[in-house]
Amino acid sequence: MNKIKSIILTLSLLILSAIQASAQDMPVHFTVQQKQVSPTEVQVVFSALIDKGWHVYSTNLPGGGPTPATLHLDKSEGVTPVGKLTFKGKEISKDDNMFGMKLRFFENSVSFIQKFNITEKTSGIIDVNAQETEAQVVAIYTVSGQRIAEPQKGINIIVYSNGKAEKVMVNE
Repeated sequence: MNKIKSIILTLSLLILSAIQASAQDMPVHFTVQQKQVSPTEVQVVFSALIDKGWHVYSTNLPGGGPTPATLHLDKSEGVTPVGKLTFKGKEISKDDNMFGMKLRFFENSVSFIQKFNITEKTSGIIDVNAQETEAQVVAIYTVSGQRIAEPQKGINIIVYSNGKAEKVMVNE
């Protein structure tokens, strides 16, 4: 059971920072649940409630467009992902003039699901630094969810290493 809690905590921290999920300020609010599929497999479900007027891009979008929904594991001891990140929700497909392509996205709600094989026992949480004193910028996004290298003119969403995010207006 400690292994599953460890997996959920680690994945929760990664996905929340990766897709800008600060509950106070952000338009997408995530919860995470796990289901034990078998003694050697667990399913992690990331459920999103999306504020009106906002959307979350789907998985596997074509290159040259916005950043698709993905799950990145910096370190995963004792587990191995099984298959690709899947989704459950009403996927909307629409031509987008800004990107000049057909995009797929979700409004209102979506759940992303990833299965993992449990490959070995773990003794608890690995590499969590509760003593972090100064948060570092880990990602910057446009309001449309595209990851960018540095803030641009307009509203930018900045995600920090401590899991917090803020909207920043750049005038010049």
